[in-house]
Amino acid sequence: MSTTAAIGYSKAELRRILATNDPTVAHIVRNGMISGTAAKNPHNNKKMIRFLPDGIDAFLRQYLPLGLFAWNAEMQPRAAMLYFAKLDLEALGWPRKYSRIYRRADLPSEISNMQIGWAPPTG
Repeated sequence: MSTTAAIGYSKAELRRILATNDPTVAHIVRNGMISGTAAKNPHNNKKMIRFLPDGIDAFLRQYLPLGLFAWNAEMQPRAAMLYFAKLDLEALGWPRKYSRIYRRADLPSEISNMQIGWAPPTG
């Protein structure tokens, strides 16, 4: 395997890192909310996008996916959603097919200042 392909994470891995669904990752990438690096797939020579940890960290400094918040707060996603609703917090105004993502600037300080950890997907 080429070293270029081994650097960073694929869209599928990014989906697991951010705890979101596929359409949400595609929307985030399409709108340039997260930076990626173009590389060639060593198996078929097609272009692919890899996401570096710095780009993921930069995204998470501005936005907070509900699923990742729930994972870090050791809550079920439904409980986290109800907690955010109780605080009258609004997610980005995307259609329902997308996972809920919140702007950190719109969150209360105890949530926006929370250290959100993420780990590379395994297996």
